[in-house]
Amino acid sequence: MIKKLFFIVLFWSPTLYYAQQKGAIGIEVNTSYHLFSMNEFNRAVSLRRTNLYPNVNITNTSNIKNGYGFGLSLNYQLTKLFSIGAYSNYTKGSSLTEFNFNTGGDFGIPVKTVYQVENQDLHNLSIGLKTQFFINKLDSCKKNSWLSRIESVVEIAGGYGWSRADFYNTSPNKENIDSYKEFNHVSGIHFMANFKAGFKISDKTFFSTVGVTLGYQYLKTNRLQGDKYGNYFFSTENAPRLDFSGFTAGIYLTFGK
Repeated sequence: MIKKLFFIVLFWSPTLYYAQQKGAIGIEVNTSYHLFSMNEFNRAVSLRRTNLYPNVNITNTSNIKNGYGFGLSLNYQLTKLFSIGAYSNYTKGSSLTEFNFNTGGDFGIPVKTVYQVENQDLHNLSIGLKTQFFINKLDSCKKNSWLSRIESVVEIAGGYGWSRADFYNTSPNKENIDSYKEFNHVSGIHFMANFKAGFKISDKTFFSTVGVTLGYQYLKTNRLQGDKYGNYFFSTENAPRLDFSGFTAGIYLTFGK
């Protein structure tokens, strides 16, 4: 997932240079906090904990309710009030189960307590198209010089998301453990709507606007199916969907017009 985002940045780097030189287009980068609707996934993980660890001591658990994201988009000012463009967003959320169990005790083997952490990491990369409506460029707002420097934008975007669920064990004591790692690849339609409020730092093409964004995204994937080696984290009947839908809040920086 990180590699895909890296290649997208490399691909758009020449465009970023052009935007700073000509000002015909704009490049936006952002970081955001996300709330997720992962109830189905969290229930499946909880059920698995109950069935798989009946004889171990579970000391700590967490559910995936939120996460963070990074975004990169390319905007072209179609008219005074509207722009069109393309976007890419990377989002991640994590949960864990901490547990311990005893080994040994037979044939004179000393009893040893083994501590392990089972990790669940969810990733998503979405790519699509978007449009923006600039409220601050309305004639009524441009009459006020102070309001004209406050960028206010309604943004609508839609595309497709590729998600991955990683499951793996670690040891807090750095012990050698019989660990595993499973990758599940799924996908789904991505939609988001945002309201953005920013301050125009400069009319130049470099660092033109910095601001905050509030919005909502929708992304619900198909059921986890497992990788080419098979799905052994969830049973077929217990395999959940990933639901990255929820409210978002973040900050953004625009290069160019």
